[in-house]
Amino acid sequence: MLAKTYFAVGHEINFLPTIDWVLIILTALGNKGREYFIQNLLNLLDQSHIPATLKVAWNRHLQAII
Repeated sequence: MLAKTYFAVGHEINFLPTIDWVLIILTALGNKGREYFIQNLLNLLDQSHIPATLKVAWNRHLQAII
């Protein structure tokens, strides 16, 4: 229903898989951009207001990669 409202007023909405989108952006950023992204992501994960479930999910994904 929300998408119908956006289309009705002329907004353009594009759908694409989030993982593909993130990979394209991280590829385009280059080494310095990826280092900046990872550093900021890790700083966010260190903050106390971030839910533990998100931190655990992040660790699981890293373990799956390694």
